[in-house]
Amino acid sequence: MEIDIAKISEEQLSSGQIRSFVINDDEQWKREVFCMTPTYLVVALLRLQRSLGLLKGIRVDEIITKGTKFLVDNLFRDPITGISVCHFNSFYPPDWENTLMVTLLGWEEGLINKDDLLPLRDLLRNNCSSRGVGVWIKDPYSKDNNVNNVFDLVVSRVVSRWLRLIWDEKWSEVEAMSVSGASLYYHPSLQKILIDLLDKDETKVLKDYEYIDSRLFHHGNRKHIWYAAPAVIDILTQGV
Repeated sequence: MEIDIAKISEEQLSSGQIRSFVINDDEQWKREVFCMTPTYLVVALLRLQRSLGLLKGIRVDEIITKGTKFLVDNLFRDPITGISVCHFNSFYPPDWENTLMVTLLGWEEGLINKDDLLPLRDLLRNNCSSRGVGVWIKDPYSKDNNVNNVFDLVVSRVVSRWLRLIWDEKWSEVEAMSVSGASLYYHPSLQKILIDLLDKDETKVLKDYEYIDSRLFHHGNRKHIWYAAPAVIDILTQGV
């Protein structure tokens, strides 16, 4: 089944963000929310389909370009990282995944210079440890930098892809942390798709998935709070 690009386009707001929702199971409500993750998932998945020659056309290009610009517009200059991404109400924790996915997509679309990412790369190197990658921005959620971040194998694969595609590097510390296990945040059915997406060099078609759950990931330890995005589900059920 082909992806209904018109339907995906309808789920993209004028800002470029992909329409996203937060769901509270305990209180039984669903609300639209500002969220980074569904947007970069849609952009990354459409880029993959386009690179494989499975999708083409002006509307596809517009969704990718508009979505990437939205992501890059939410980057800001940080005195420590050099560059970081606004993560309020996005997939938090950890902050690394958002920042690296957004900067990777921005770099691939020619919206970010490689030199601008040097401070981020240096910080990544300094914060790699057996526990994962440390959170570097002090905020209400983290009392100490580089000690409170819980490792998630999906995040490690994001780090690995960022290093490989932008810098042509492979760090043993990162590779050792991405072997196996269950994601702490992502729905199990989405985890399998993400790992394939992040591990592949965009040369194989993603297929043989039975993804039907509308919930993408939960809000850290508050597992009754989930995030969802119709556009992500449409791509996964129609195009892979």
